[in-house]
Amino acid sequence: MTKKEYRRYLLILSLLFGAFFILLAVAYILDAHHVSSNICNSLMIAAFASGFAMLVYLLLNFRRVYNYEKQAKEDKIDNDGCGVIENFDVESLKDLLKNKGYEEKEDCLYKKKYSLIKDTTRFYIKFYDSENLESTLAEVKESLDRHIYFTYSICQIMIISMNGVADSHIKQLKDITKKYKVPEEMLAKVSHYNNLVCFLVDKSCGKAYFVEPGRAKITTYAYGVREIIKLYK
Repeated sequence: MTKKEYRRYLLILSLLFGAFFILLAVAYILDAHHVSSNICNSLMIAAFASGFAMLVYLLLNFRRVYNYEKQAKEDKIDNDGCGVIENFDVESLKDLLKNKGYEEKEDCLYKKKYSLIKDTTRFYIKFYDSENLESTLAEVKESLDRHIYFTYSICQIMIISMNGVADSHIKQLKDITKKYKVPEEMLAKVSHYNNLVCFLVDKSCGKAYFVEPGRAKITTYAYGVREIIKLYK
């Protein structure tokens, strides 16, 4: 699907929805004024025909639209610059997190938080010292539980430190982020989700790089990013 086709899809969908809503509203108003029931019934039938056509059109184009929107989100991550936290020190971060109520649990720092939107989110923050980012990311993916939880959300935050961050490392950071961030957004921000947030730390200059949440403010990914960056404001 091209951008032009996507815009046409949205236009047709909007027109069908508008027809459904307007016909239904007019039928209700006329019925309230005791206009002929035949006219009201005809308008009701036309309204539901528009609604049915909208549903069929949506279902017929669902896969193409889904793939278009997914690719658009991935392209945006590729094209946008990363967020950067200055003066990022891992040991200081650990102290800040513990002061905020994080507890040591096995090989990570853990905290359970409540919110009106996500109900319960469980944060697991793990720390890696990497000499080869590719192998470290493979280790990260191997440790993740990929299931979606329907009783609470899980946000796994990985802090990966290395000496010198090159453009190739930023690309790897974006690639692994796309695999977890985009699917959650495509599921219309479901209440409970298991997601991964990676911070790539350059020890030589004290900078931490991460993919910005963008407009998706209430996803588990966005929660995880804010959980770290708010400590530096």
